[in-house]
Amino acid sequence: MISISNGKKIQREPYIGIKPGFMMWEDIKRVKINEIQQKEKDTPLDLLEELALTAPDSVSLAEALINPLKSHTIAEFKRKSPIDGEMAPNADAMEVVSQFLQSGACAISIATDGSFYGGNIDDLHLTKQIFREVPVIMREYIVDPYQIVEARALGSDAIILHGGLLTAEEVASFARLAHALEMEVVFESSNEKDLKDYHPDVDIIMVHHRYNHEDVATPSKILSYLSQLPADKVRVGGGGLKSYNQRKMLLDAGFDAVIIGTSLMKSKNHGDTLHSIIVG
Repeated sequence: MISISNGKKIQREPYIGIKPGFMMWEDIKRVKINEIQQKEKDTPLDLLEELALTAPDSVSLAEALINPLKSHTIAEFKRKSPIDGEMAPNADAMEVVSQFLQSGACAISIATDGSFYGGNIDDLHLTKQIFREVPVIMREYIVDPYQIVEARALGSDAIILHGGLLTAEEVASFARLAHALEMEVVFESSNEKDLKDYHPDVDIIMVHHRYNHEDVATPSKILSYLSQLPADKVRVGGGGLKSYNQRKMLLDAGFDAVIIGTSLMKSKNHGDTLHSIIVG
């Protein structure tokens, strides 16, 4: 789907199509394609490519997550979510990220999607401008090469590819592009079906078991997927984590790291809540 020439110029090929079986993903893909078409009018791909290829060196997310001297914890900034609605609509990204880092997070995920997460690309860009040594993930519904180039142009160290949103072929080709731009790739899965779209070119695999209103994430549900995850990849668990014991359970069972977002953003003091989950 994507090819990169010796000069790292990015070329597009036609979409493979929307993955069947989950209407929500189809809706999301339609929204994102419309957004990208407008973005390209404002900021052409050629300009983004120049910015991406001259971006500062990236910081390894994988190394930070497995470092025994760090907390093995990704803190995620988002103002709302498709499941929980608005959580902190007026939150300032720089203020919250600063609290996360002071409270022990070893990596940060920034939701840049506006329609579903209330984010924007400035949140990510400013985070990397201020916290250059911290690995930062761009949480976005990625459906097009434009977004991957945009992520690197903004300074992102890693991107997330959703198994439920992308075909196996798209995961593979998007991962190759991200690596060419010196970013790491997180493959996110919410069920066994999504895991079939895993590709060995990704660096990190994340089980985030919370993608519909009826299903409530629990550590036991997240743990049920652990044996299916490749042992040679960094493995991250998440989805509804709220306590020290839940985080400890996942790490003790064999997950290399956890991701926590909703419980932090719903709390009145984001930093204190994260500190209590990490330290107890």
